[in-house]
Amino acid sequence: MLDRVAERVAAGSDPRFEAFVNGKRSYEAAVAEVGRQFHDLTPADFERARHDTRLDDARRQFENAVELSERANAIVDAATARYQLGLVHHLRGEHEAAREALVGALRVFAALPDVEMSKPASDCHYHLGVLALHEHRLADAVRQLQRARLIDNALSDLSGASLSEQAMARCIAEGGNADAPAPWDAELFGRWESAIVQEATPDALDTTDQSDRKRGPIAYNQREVVLLASHTVEANDAVEEQLETLGDEMGRPVVISRVAFAAARPELRRLPEPEPDQHVCAAVLVLEREGLDDAAFQQFGFACIQQVMMRADFRLLVYLYDVDLHELRAIADENAFVAELFDTTQVAEHPAGDVLRRSLVPFIRRVERVAAAERWRNARLRATSGLSSVIGIVFRVAVILAVAGYPMLRWFPDVVRAVPFAAKLAAFNTGMLAFALQAPLLFLLVRGPRAGLSASQGNRALGRYLLLCGIAMFGANATQQAVDGPGSWIWLGLGAGLVLDTVRRAGWNARRQLLDLGDLQKEATDEAHGDRSRTIDDGEPHNPFTCPFLPAPAPRIFISYSRSSEQAAGLATALFQDLTRAGSTPFLDRASIPVGASWRRALNQHLGECDAFVCILDAKSLQRPWVGAEVLAALAARRLTGTPDILLLLDPSVDATQPPVLPLFRGICEAFHEAPIPGRPRIVPLGSETRRVTSWALAPGRFQPMAVLTRLSAVPVWMALTVLAPIGGLGFLAGFILGPIALLQGTTQPFVSWLQGKGWLGWGLVLVTFWVGSMARHTVAIWAGERQPAPEFGALVPAISVVGLFWMAQLLALRAEALWLGWALVVGVAGWWVVGVGMRVSTEGVAAPRT
Repeated sequence: MLDRVAERVAAGSDPRFEAFVNGKRSYEAAVAEVGRQFHDLTPADFERARHDTRLDDARRQFENAVELSERANAIVDAATARYQLGLVHHLRGEHEAAREALVGALRVFAALPDVEMSKPASDCHYHLGVLALHEHRLADAVRQLQRARLIDNALSDLSGASLSEQAMARCIAEGGNADAPAPWDAELFGRWESAIVQEATPDALDTTDQSDRKRGPIAYNQREVVLLASHTVEANDAVEEQLETLGDEMGRPVVISRVAFAAARPELRRLPEPEPDQHVCAAVLVLEREGLDDAAFQQFGFACIQQVMMRADFRLLVYLYDVDLHELRAIADENAFVAELFDTTQVAEHPAGDVLRRSLVPFIRRVERVAAAERWRNARLRATSGLSSVIGIVFRVAVILAVAGYPMLRWFPDVVRAVPFAAKLAAFNTGMLAFALQAPLLFLLVRGPRAGLSASQGNRALGRYLLLCGIAMFGANATQQAVDGPGSWIWLGLGAGLVLDTVRRAGWNARRQLLDLGDLQKEATDEAHGDRSRTIDDGEPHNPFTCPFLPAPAPRIFISYSRSSEQAAGLATALFQDLTRAGSTPFLDRASIPVGASWRRALNQHLGECDAFVCILDAKSLQRPWVGAEVLAALAARRLTGTPDILLLLDPSVDATQPPVLPLFRGICEAFHEAPIPGRPRIVPLGSETRRVTSWALAPGRFQPMAVLTRLSAVPVWMALTVLAPIGGLGFLAGFILGPIALLQGTTQPFVSWLQGKGWLGWGLVLVTFWVGSMARHTVAIWAGERQPAPEFGALVPAISVVGLFWMAQLLALRAEALWLGWALVVGVAGWWVVGVGMRVSTEGVAAPRT
């Protein structure tokens, strides 16, 4: 009923909706007079329908709706109109036209990442099966009807499953074999290679680091050394000549330490030892055909590979002297050294002297900041993970107090009331648990009843949680009412619960970011991963308990593929470009990792932060342990935090039953032939519409990252952050005003007394602690290399401001009441968090919703 009202409202404002609604009315009026299902239609029914003018009108309206929807890039609307057009042709007995329209719609519906959109795909399969039944192509009819029935059963669509069963019974009666295997018809989805348009430009795939383009001298505390290694002296001389031209641009002393392993002079075959104040920051490997099998050169190369994996402040640049990238790819399977280079570091597609300039110069100018940022990132992740564990214990203790508090009050009232601050503690505990326990319920509420019901189906953890939540909240409320807990402490508990639960969730995300791809690569070939219960079927379908509270400002999409497959690489590049234009933040290794940087470190970081994981699985990808490691990392991350959404694009034509296909992918291919399950990784067939539908569905406004709040419900939070961010920025100035006042004790005491007399002491304490948290996060970000200091402030000014604000905060805290002290702690942590979120927004941007 509501759907029809929505259609009529939309029809009054949009010509394509108007055409669709008019066509649907004409079609429904005609089909109502038929009085039977499609699988029971007779030639006489087809003949009558061909002379029905209402179906002529419906066909014209649906064709118009398809054209207008395609023009507006409304892919799903166009597919829906095309499906309805297929029904019109089916009813008229125009089988070829009906099949063409239905297949076009199915290619879109089957490629959608959202499992909830699988119902239209089931309808397409049903009608394609009935068309095959009418044409007595029984094997094809069985395959299509089996697929329709699988999807209907998975979505608990009883009417759809009943129709499929009736059509299957008709098929069996005519001689069809319902027990025959029903593999995917690869041709049904079209050739996915045809959707790859080579439109890459140098700018789109520029992998060099563009973060520092300044020139002139810079401050430094160590001398940098660049290692230059080759097989022959001639190649070494040629590259050294190019490196020497970069000296003035680097802005600091840089020593080039040379070694040529085939040199005639022994001293040229050894690297000199660096001096105590020198730091080796990079190595340039000059690859020559005759040197690829040089044992000494390989040993040096492997040592550099170990350094680039262990150190963030070390780059390994590969210079192709007399070989090209195609030659290296061809020998990678036989040459372990070359294969390790591809798996470890970023190799430029077209290496030249300009690549050295664009890669090496910015890195050397900021090498200290790179190392500091990496140390801070590791420390922050581990500290957040540990703090999250402590907060988890706090919440468990709070739940125990809530559950046991009321019975204790009933049995031992005098003992409970004798506990100091019992009323305030009970009220605070109630408020703290109110948010932490009900956040998963908020997750279901903001997604609407249909999505909430889908998320709760088969989720045993959610059912147990609802029972625990009801008991704990009843106990907490009953206890605080019995001891007459003050309402102000409930509000304080609510604020503390919001902050603590946000930090707890951040800790789970930190554990996700600490996953190591190197360890998972070793597991990728394990036969145990052929068991789907350990991979794609492991864990609960939805995890609202540890997912982030806020969605990402713009969807972060990780694109996984095998670099040895030119077709997969082409599709990955096309997806990267489409998603970038749509406003998302995609990650593609050779487009996002600076030349010379560690693949593994970069992949670890971006896999740990992405909201959606897209993996292209063609015949070559199914054999690659590195692709398997990326899939395992995404699955492990999803078990930890409920993110990322996993989309596996599988070529339906591959034979995955035999080695060298990895066991992990054999299990995935087995699941591919079964019905999709809401909340599980989505496996879709690669086809001619895959690129277009995937980039459309993952655009901002359509893709909903896994978080407690949706993008729409998070709008008030983002608006609040836009107000709080400039208030926190005032802390720079406030620190220099309040700091001296705080240091002058004679002036401070009258100032604090004046605030207390006006009743502003508590509010002043809260504001100052918010500034302390904001400025502390700013200072850490600058000193840790996360962001550049403002030229007019430098790196020291924010730290001085923090000291002044902290000194004032502790003076105000000495006279503040316990309630205001609690709010000061909560708001101080909030100030730290606001700046962290603001830095992420400034880096990624808030993408505009797409319609």
